[in-house]
Parts: sequence; structure tokens; C-alpha cells
Amino acid sequence: AEQKATEAIELLEQAAQTGHSKACYGLGYMYEEPRHHGLSKEPDLAKAVELYRVAAEKDVAEAQYRLGELYRLGKTKPEDVQKDARDEAKRLLQQAHKQGR
Repeated sequence: AEQKATEAIELLEQAAQTGHSKACYGLGYMYEEPRHHGLSKEPDLAKAVELYRVAAEKDVAEAQYRLGELYRLGKTKPEDVQKDARDEAKRLLQQAHKQGR
């Protein structure tokens, strides 16, 4: 399972480098929850957040939701320190909800 997950990461990284928004989300989720995907490494929330932000800016509801949840749960903070994490979480979760997430 780990070999297939590693191969998936490589493919997602290639697609994410071309700006594919869903690949950014998928790769972000693999970094956030590596064990859920059969990987034995530790989560990398900084990398996950970076990828979620790219996808969220391109209106990927799943990325908006995951990023909003990370803010809401206090696991990370908005990049712009002027923004309140709760306000940004609410905004992202509302955007995701509008798109059916």
C-alpha cells in the first residue's frame, strides 16, 4: 500500500506543479492524513495548508472545507496574520457550503 501511495504522491506532485487545483487538494490531503492513505510518515500540516490554499483560491470546495477546519480547530493560522482564524475559517466553510460541500 505504501508503494502505491508513494506513486500517487509523485503523480499528484506533477499535476500540482502544472497548477491542477484538484491535484493540489489531493496532495494536500495526503500530507495532512498520510496514514489514512497507507503512508507511514508523519503529517506535514505546513505543506498541506500550502496546497489547500492554492486549491481553495481556485474554488475547490473540498480544499476550502479542509483549510477552514484546520483554522477552526486551531491547527494552523491564516497566512495573513491580520486575519482572525475564526473569521477566515467561517468564510472558507461558507464558501465550501455554497458549493455543496
